[in-house]
Amino acid sequence: MIGRLWELYESAISEEYHLEQQLEKNEEFYFTAIERSTKNGVANGILRSIEILESNKQKTWKRAFEVFCKVRGKDIDAKFGFWTPLTETSPLKDDTYLVTLDGELCGDDEPFVSMSGYKNGEWDDEGYIIAWMPLPKPLKESDASGKDL
Repeated sequence: MIGRLWELYESAISEEYHLEQQLEKNEEFYFTAIERSTKNGVANGILRSIEILESNKQKTWKRAFEVFCKVRGKDIDAKFGFWTPLTETSPLKDDTYLVTLDGELCGDDEPFVSMSGYKNGEWDDEGYIIAWMPLPKPLKESDASGKDL
């Protein structure tokens, strides 16, 4: 049952995205705007139902984001936007990452966000990393207009 709801959700999100693209082109503006709003309501209703049935809000919204990215052709494998606790896993490749650091590093009680290098299985701020995520890809000139974002 939940699998079917996810299919319906993806279909509604896909139709809403298509209508959004039509709106950007000003094709039948008023009718398209109303139809898009209706599709958005349908998608949200399906998503709320899934959320109740799955009883795991974080898991549901993470998957909803994955569906959203898939429909828009965005690279979800980059995992930007999802914190990975260091207790779960470390990065697979050497690079610079966005990290949540223990505030103790700078004499603060609260964790804070920064960047840290990871090389040969060790962090630049070893012992202070709480969670990490890859950095987003740089903006391309074709994205600067906002059309491909």
